[in-house]
Order: sequence, then structure tokens, then C-alpha cells
Amino acid sequence: MKALSIKQPWAELILQEKKRIELRKWNTKFRGKFFIHSSKIPDVDAMKKFGFNDLPCGFILGKAEIIDVKNYKDNKYEFEKDKNLHLATSDWGNFGFILKNVERIKPIECNGNLGFWDFGGNIFTTDSSEKINQICEYIESFDLDYPNYKTWVAKCKNELISNYKKCFFVEKNKKIIGSIIFQPHKKEKNILEIKNFRVSLEHREEGIGSRLYNETERYARERGFKIIQIDTHENNQELIEFLIKKSFKVIERKSLYEKIQVEIILQKNL
Repeated sequence: MKALSIKQPWAELILQEKKRIELRKWNTKFRGKFFIHSSKIPDVDAMKKFGFNDLPCGFILGKAEIIDVKNYKDNKYEFEKDKNLHLATSDWGNFGFILKNVERIKPIECNGNLGFWDFGGNIFTTDSSEKINQICEYIESFDLDYPNYKTWVAKCKNELISNYKKCFFVEKNKKIIGSIIFQPHKKEKNILEIKNFRVSLEHREEGIGSRLYNETERYARERGFKIIQIDTHENNQELIEFLIKKSFKVIERKSLYEKIQVEIILQKNL
């Protein structure tokens, strides 16, 4: 899905539906839904003007739909008439993107880009044995330093086919670039356990991990799970820091797979 980076507080004003036209210096033929991304650097003067002290920057914050573009060039009357809709001056541009169906979503941290840009692909669930094969090939390609990892992947494949394990994954250009596999905890039925969580290195700045996790948390809440649990190598600081940002807490350190390798067990109460 496309995304558009917008400086704060303009992104927030769109989400509050106080700004219904986004001004740009360039035109677009694009029509349809897109993600609203708040740029990392805010418009300081506008923050003061509209009374904001602090707003999230560097996040996907919502969705909107662009239905048309107004060309204000050589039409000052129309520009002034719409001032309560775009809230800006002509310095921002002569092309007004008319927006509707604005929706705020759970924030997803990621870098932005210029113009309308592709945000990470779409999230899917496993719906065929062919797709399960592709996912298992994808997760097997990671060198995770677990004992008997290939044997585990083969078992995982059978459990995905039987629907005991579930998977969300992201594709871009028909290539899997991230996946998360989870199941009910074998002993504690109120715990959803994440068993495998991978995002391709070259796509880790696109918010894919957050989207996969958020979808998994939504799944857990809808089905009445009270806790989400995951374990990872002690030296996997990137994942541990990501999970702590998602409000996970470290509950235990122990050797689960090899005596020489310490695993960190984390949980989040829902």
C-alpha cells in the first residue's frame, strides 16, 4: 500500500479531520487509500501556531483516501475559499489532495520517503500448502544458531498445515520479506507463544516487524489470550529492544536449547 510522509502537526491535523486538503508543489494521478506517515522532522512554527508541544514523528499513524486533486494555480479565489480545509499558505504548493475516510491506526515506527512510496507490502495469512512451503524455505534461510533447526522447520511445516501453528507474513514483489509464526502455549492455554519472528535485513527500516507483531497482538486479543510470550538468544539485542518498546518485560533467563546458550524469555500482558 502507498504511503505519504507529512510533517507534524499537519499529519495530526489530518487525523483529527481538521485538515481535509493536503497541499503539495507536485501533482499526482494516484487515487485511493494510503498510509499517513509523520516525517521525522516537524514543522516547528506550525507546531507552535496550532498549540502542539510534542507529536509522534517517524511513524505510520493512520490511513486516508485521496479522491481528487485541486489545481489552485491562477485561482486565488478558490485557494482562499478552501483555507479552512488546507490550513496553509500557497508556499506549500498549488496542488490540493482532497482527502476522505481518515482512520487512525496503532503507530508503526519506520522511515519515510518522498512522494507516494510503497510501505512494506501487504500482510497475509497462510492459505495454501504452496505458501507454507515458501514460508518454511524463507525461515530456513536464516542462520539462527539453534540446534536441529532444519528439523524444527520441517515440524513447523506440518503444524502449519494442520493449523496448529499460525503465520502472518509480508510479501513485496511476490517475495516474502517478513513472517511471524505463533501457537497456543502447550501448558498455559491463556498464553500465545511466538515461535519464529523474522524480517529480511534490507527491509528492517520499513516497519514490517511492527506490523506483523501488531497483527499478532490483535489476533491474540480477539481470541481471548491474556499473555504473549517469546524467547530469543541473549545476544539478540535488536529483537529484545524491539519487544521492550512493545511493552514486553523480561521474565526469565535460562538455557532452553543448548547449555552454553542463554535465552531471554519475555512476556506482555494483554
